Amino acid sequence: MKLSSEILTEAKKLYLSGKTFKEVANVISKRPGLIISPEAIRKRFIKLGYAIRNNREASKLAHRRHLPIKTLIELYIKQKISLKKLARQFKSTKSTIRKILSENNIPVRGNYEALKLTNLKHRRTSFDGGREESAYLIGFVEGDVTAFKKSKYTIRAVTNTTHEDFLKVFHQSFNRYGRVLVFPSKNKTFESYMWQIYTNLDDSFSFLLPENRERYIRELKNTNEKVFLSFLAGYADAEGSLLIKKIRDNLQYCFRLGSENVMLLETIKSKLLKLGFRPILYRGFKRGHYRYVKAIKIAYAKNYYMLEVFRKDDVKSLLLSLPLKHTEKLDKKNLILRMIKENFTRWEQAEPLINQIRADIKAKTKVSIEKAKRLYESE
Repeated sequence: MKLSSEILTEAKKLYLSGKTFKEVANVISKRPGLIISPEAIRKRFIKLGYAIRNNREASKLAHRRHLPIKTLIELYIKQKISLKKLARQFKSTKSTIRKILSENNIPVRGNYEALKLTNLKHRRTSFDGGREESAYLIGFVEGDVTAFKKSKYTIRAVTNTTHEDFLKVFHQSFNRYGRVLVFPSKNKTFESYMWQIYTNLDDSFSFLLPENRERYIRELKNTNEKVFLSFLAGYADAEGSLLIKKIRDNLQYCFRLGSENVMLLETIKSKLLKLGFRPILYRGFKRGHYRYVKAIKIAYAKNYYMLEVFRKDDVKSLLLSLPLKHTEKLDKKNLILRMIKENFTRWEQAEPLINQIRADIKAKTKVSIEKAKRLYESE
């Protein structure tokens, strides 16, 4: 039977889409009154000079025809599924999947990136924040978080606390970058209960490692004001204090930082002076100084230093500029700003409000500790 140009066009289209001559013949033969063999189509193609697949190309195509190209590409790009897993899922080979990606101009991940993704138990997101966010995180970790390289591709950030508000700050800071886990723990020395919280981050967070934080801190005095204040807020949320002190019958407001790292406090003091504040830096506890906690003697292994901003105008200006996130510190910040605005001068005016906020913090901490104890002992 002579094939019309219309039928030949359809046959060619079907063949180029990946169908075999047998499959093309089956489709064409579904037309009423038209029956044609695969061999007839093949011969006609040869006569017209159409390209015919050789055995190798036919075999290759047979291994690819069932693959959903669009789905493969989406899984590889958006969900970061490996070549190996895609090949297993779609009953194909890594080389076939790689060839499909290449033909569709999709860059194939190198060995380093592929191995990195393979070793991630839980999906993580690389750091994509700006300078202010990274500054806050560096300050926060420097204050009361341990960051270390857990593996070639993993930075772990971990700490302990009795304050659930601190847990919230940690979670808000890291949960969009990696899974945050919290569980109860027990301090064997003091027989006290608390929470341990940690997250595993990818290596884009290497700026949190001790050696990189040290370099960052050395250059802190050269950063702009917003970046510096973000760092200071992070450090204060982890390690700082906002105090309302009784000086005879009067009030004194105080922003205080403490650390064994005198270089850090000297750098902060230098930057605060440049910004017009008048901080003081002094040694709070000498090396070897000790105190008792639950009848257990605790000694300072190094000198412990304090940095304070205590002049009322300085405290007000600093608190208005500082982007704190810790709820307890925000409550104290708001109380101090309220007292300054309402011109509190005498201790007796402020004492009920101060006692109330102290009692609230103490009560929340007690509930947090009891909850940690209950969960720890139930495990």
